[in-house]
Amino acid sequence: MRPQWLFLFGLTTATLIGLLIAGCTGWDQGSGMVSPTIRSTQAGNVEPTPTALPAFPPVGTIMFTVNKGDYIATWGKISASEIWVIDASGENLHVWGCDDLYKSQPKMSPDATRIAYVASEPAGEFVESSVWVAQVNGTEPKRVSPFYRPGAPEVAEGLRSVVYIDLCGWSADGRQLAYLVRGDLIDDPSWLFVTDIGTGQTSRVGGDQVWWAAWSPQEPEFLVVNVQFETFIVNIRTGQWTKIDSFENRGLFAAWTPDGQWLFAPVVNRAIHPVQEEGILIVDKGDQTSRWVSVEGLGKAVWSPDGKMIAYTSVYPDWKSNQTKNLLAMNSDGEEKRLLIGHEAMNVYSEPFVWSPDSRWIAGFGQPTGNRHADLYLVNVCTGEIEILAEGIMPQDEMVWIP
Repeated sequence: MRPQWLFLFGLTTATLIGLLIAGCTGWDQGSGMVSPTIRSTQAGNVEPTPTALPAFPPVGTIMFTVNKGDYIATWGKISASEIWVIDASGENLHVWGCDDLYKSQPKMSPDATRIAYVASEPAGEFVESSVWVAQVNGTEPKRVSPFYRPGAPEVAEGLRSVVYIDLCGWSADGRQLAYLVRGDLIDDPSWLFVTDIGTGQTSRVGGDQVWWAAWSPQEPEFLVVNVQFETFIVNIRTGQWTKIDSFENRGLFAAWTPDGQWLFAPVVNRAIHPVQEEGILIVDKGDQTSRWVSVEGLGKAVWSPDGKMIAYTSVYPDWKSNQTKNLLAMNSDGEEKRLLIGHEAMNVYSEPFVWSPDSRWIAGFGQPTGNRHADLYLVNVCTGEIEILAEGIMPQDEMVWIP
């Protein structure tokens, strides 16, 4: 009998009925912390190997970037990366796309029909990068930005050695993309560009020290923009900039809650910007009232699509080791913190990880003890059960869960 089916036979009838009735609309109040288990692992693999899930797996496809090494040019380097996809059932693992460009940073359009990504390729002694859009199955790729490389007219103001693109994502109506063009030194310029997918028109927003930007998930004209240590909401249509005073002097990379009403940012203890307490700062975009969720040892935090929960990585309770991380989840008000994956099972990567569209599963990467490469895990936030979808991966940047 296959191991994944043994798990089902081990469940009691009462447990199965309880899961079917409850449907995991919230936490099991009496369960406490989850003791996760891991099955189907093999140490030392250097190529991904898909494994199967138990019955009733989630639907959809998980997309992620795999680092295959570095390409070194005379001026700069890029990751020789590929975008991979795998069904949430653990089947059909393959490379995404229909050309040989190095690809990274996949971002799904709001209607889940297209993928934006960064493509790079050698260009003589330089590396040349641009933003592309393709259908969700990888067909019909189209370049939607200029080529960016050192010395090109678009970046001639200061980037002459290496150019990177950080893809910030889609506007809520799926018509525009925002991305950063920057160098690799702290005093290099960092510019924000917005491209209209339909017309191909690209415009620059703000000055030469824009560190991050994120579109509102509900209102297509609004971006939250980090300019050095200040945060603004920018109306792309009118050009109005509204400063968020609560984020001042924190150097935070703010994001939006799914309803577009609140901004949130993890506040972590960094040597370059020490803080008195670690946690998540949440600010109303309108009246700028704020609330605080205290989280010890916080890494990255991601809101669930239904707005009810926050998943986050944390080095707590082993806070002395920044390399040892756990995956937890809590209600959006900061209550009922729950351990999903402890570091005894695997060292969870701070990023990337992603919620399923129905907010019941989380996919991400973790490193089993003694392994150089990572496993792609899937954890059920209701039960804490973990499945390994692929093994022996070197992940990089973004993950996407396609419905």
